[in-house]
Amino acid sequence: MLFRTLVLCILISTVAGSVASAQTPTQTKKVHKATDTVGMVNDVPITLRDFRLQLTVVMKEHIAEIKDRKVSDTAYTRFVNIAWDKLVGDILVDLEIKKNHWNVTNPEAIKRLQANPPKELSMSFTDSLGKLHTDEMKLFLENPAPDSLRDQVVAYFATLYEQTDFLKKLSPTATTQEERKQIYIDWLNTQVAIARIDDRRTAFGFY
Repeated sequence: MLFRTLVLCILISTVAGSVASAQTPTQTKKVHKATDTVGMVNDVPITLRDFRLQLTVVMKEHIAEIKDRKVSDTAYTRFVNIAWDKLVGDILVDLEIKKNHWNVTNPEAIKRLQANPPKELSMSFTDSLGKLHTDEMKLFLENPAPDSLRDQVVAYFATLYEQTDFLKKLSPTATTQEERKQIYIDWLNTQVAIARIDDRRTAFGFY
C-alpha cells in the first residue's frame, strides 16, 4: 500500500506542479510528524505521509473541479473522503491478497512487464521514431546494481498486478467490467462493515 501511493506520485510527474500550489481551505496549523497515524484499518496504520500523498493524487485527478486554484470546503471534504476510502480499500485488498498468498513477486512482475510493457513504462524506452528499445528496458529491469527508482517502479507494478489478479479471482464468472466492478464494491462494503477502523482524520485538520 505504501508503494502504491508513493510510486504513483513519482510516475505522474505533473502532480506536484498542478496541485501543490492549489489553495486548500484555511486550517488550524498543528505540528504533526509524517509518520503520525491518521487512521487504523485492522491494525494496519495509515500514516500522515500516506494520506497526504493519496490526497495529492485525488486532487490531481479532480484538478478540473478546482476553480481559480482554490478548493472550497465542500470540495475539500469530498477529496478527503475519496482519499480515505481509497486507502481503506487498498489495505483491505492487500490483507486479502496476503491471506490467500496471491502476492506477485518482483521477479514475476519483471517478467510480466517485459512480456507486455505498459504504456507508462514503454514510453520511457521509446525513441522519437516510435521504436521501443526492449534491450534497454530489459537492462533497466534486470540490472542487479542497486537502483531505488527501478525497485519502486517494479514494486508499483507488482502491486498493480496483484490488484488485477485479485479482481479476477474475486469475480471469476464475471463477463464485463461493470459486473466485475459491482462484485468488488459488494465485497468491499462487506469488508468495511466488519473491519476494525479507527478514523483520526479530524485531529489532523482533515474534514
